Amino acid sequence: MSDKQQEILKRAQACEKRYNQLTWLISAPEIIADNRYWRRLADEYAALEPIAAILSDANGTQHADFFNTLEHLLTTLSDNPVETAVIEVNAKHDNSFADELFTAYKTYAQKKGFTLLPAPEPVTSTRSLCITGAGAFDVLKAETGLHRAIYTVFANVEAEVSVYPYMPNYTAFVETDVKFDVFRSGGAGGQHVNKTESAVRATHLPSAVSVVCQDERSQHKNKQRALEQLKLRVKKHYDRQNANHINAAKKAAQKSVLVRVYDFARGSTESTVPQSLKAFVARGGRTLEFY
Repeated sequence: MSDKQQEILKRAQACEKRYNQLTWLISAPEIIADNRYWRRLADEYAALEPIAAILSDANGTQHADFFNTLEHLLTTLSDNPVETAVIEVNAKHDNSFADELFTAYKTYAQKKGFTLLPAPEPVTSTRSLCITGAGAFDVLKAETGLHRAIYTVFANVEAEVSVYPYMPNYTAFVETDVKFDVFRSGGAGGQHVNKTESAVRATHLPSAVSVVCQDERSQHKNKQRALEQLKLRVKKHYDRQNANHINAAKKAAQKSVLVRVYDFARGSTESTVPQSLKAFVARGGRTLEFY
């Protein structure tokens, strides 16, 4: 089994696991009662059903058509509302409020039937995780911004929340994703360099990153060197892309308006963003819940 086939099978098995979870979630009374959310889960269930059926019918038999079919289904899956959101909560003053806020998000996500996973690198916040499920990012995106807690007249603390779509980290370099072009070398090197097509251009199709190697007289050696250089450049490309994505989300959170005030002194909350979650706090206590 090639690296690409292993990656396809791994993704398909993750979809099958989520499909099995959704089987009982869409029949749960508390989910059915929330018609809008039930519809999202039902759409996700329908999108995952063909993948689960392929794996079930295979009975351990894996051939070229099997992987081609799975790859096609996984590609079309991106058109459905199956999303993963990364959420980070950072304390501005008091760590305890940030901890309470983060715990409340986790509890809310679990009640909604979302799957919780560790946040990907290069996220460094200790209060961060991936939340996966139908419409996860759509549900949580309005939480990005500043959150303020009032415990007494003289004790106000704040925390920053960043929510952004998950971008999968680059995990495996698959040679079948590389296109090779050969051409005549240029520059110094004598007659041999000019008369033979020894230069090689290697292009990683998913990222469009390319490398040209023409230092060797042998096309085979140039191809090997180009491939080695391309692996390094592709990894750097995805690492830089992920880092820029995360930094942009954090800057957006810092510039955002105040999302919500949690008044523990009075037992009330006030949201300034209509699309944000509804929240409850207990008067005089530390209870914080989203619903």
